[in-house]
Amino acid sequence: MGNTVTKEQIDDLIEESYLLSLAEQDIRSHLKLFVDACDIVLNQRLGIHGDPRIYKLKIELLRARIFLEKKTVQVPVSSRKNGETDRRRVIVTSVMQTKRLIRRLLKTISPSLLDAVNEEENRLKQLSTFARIEGPIKKRTIAVLRVAGYIGLFMIATATYIIFLFH
Repeated sequence: MGNTVTKEQIDDLIEESYLLSLAEQDIRSHLKLFVDACDIVLNQRLGIHGDPRIYKLKIELLRARIFLEKKTVQVPVSSRKNGETDRRRVIVTSVMQTKRLIRRLLKTISPSLLDAVNEEENRLKQLSTFARIEGPIKKRTIAVLRVAGYIGLFMIATATYIIFLFH
């Protein structure tokens, strides 16, 4: 059990370091993705809805959604000197505390539930990464096809003109 706690703490530190490198909106997106993954898994597993621990979990998920909707974050007076860095640190701390609590609740309900949420979160990350990459690729592809279409039309017009001249 000691190794599991240590592994979880290391994973949390890695995740927290990663979040500190992100912009505020990306930090919020990270939490939203996790909450969405939780909602998807909970909605798929209808058999667990009778468990009273689910209500505590749903309350925490609702609190996370409320946090995501808040535009302002209370930064302690002692840490207001450094501005944006401390604001981000407060947001990251809140996100990590929320995720730790939700993970703990998931694990107490069923360890397989936590595994399912982690898998769903990874799946959603892959989809969002693909969407971010796909958008610019589509725009470039459309531009290239448009140019190719103009070249094709020019070639057809030229060929038609040449045929017309020699006929």
